[in-house]
Amino acid sequence: MNISDLQSLLTKYTNKELVFIGLGNEYKGDDAAGLMLLDQLKLSLLFSDANFIKAGTNPENYLEKILELNIKAIIFIDTILVGETPGTIKILSSEEVDSLSISTHTFSIKMIENYLKQHQPFEFFYLGIQPHSMKFFDNISDEVLQAINGFFVNTHVHNV
Repeated sequence: MNISDLQSLLTKYTNKELVFIGLGNEYKGDDAAGLMLLDQLKLSLLFSDANFIKAGTNPENYLEKILELNIKAIIFIDTILVGETPGTIKILSSEEVDSLSISTHTFSIKMIENYLKQHQPFEFFYLGIQPHSMKFFDNISDEVLQAINGFFVNTHVHNV
C-alpha cells in the first residue's frame, strides 16, 4: 500500500472531511510509526486540506476536537500486530480491528469509535504498520522506516 492507494480509498471525501489521527508512543521503538507516518502525511499535497491530530497514547483527549470538525471520515494511524512482515502497511476495516491488537490502544480505540458514532455517523479506517519491536527506548526499526519512506516513493506528492 502507498499514499496513492490511500487517496483512492478516500476519494468519496473531500480533504476537509477527513481527519488523520496519529497514535503511538515515541519512546517504544516502532510504536512511534503512526506518529511518524502522520507527520509525513501532513507534508503531502494529496491531503493538504485534511485535518491532522497527533494523539500519541491518549486519543480520548481529542474527542471534543474531533466532534467540532466538520468531517465524515476518521483514519487512525498506528502499529498493528497482524503477523505480517515488519513494515507492512495496510488499511483495516473497523471489523478487522476488533480481532487484532492495535498498539497499546486496542480497548480504548474501540470505545472511542463507539463514542464518536453516538454523536455523528463517521466512517472509520485504520492505517496500520506491522512493527518489528516495541521495546522501550528502542529506535524505530529499519524495516518500518523503509516502509514509511516507501509509502511516499514515486508519488510526487510532498511539499518541497
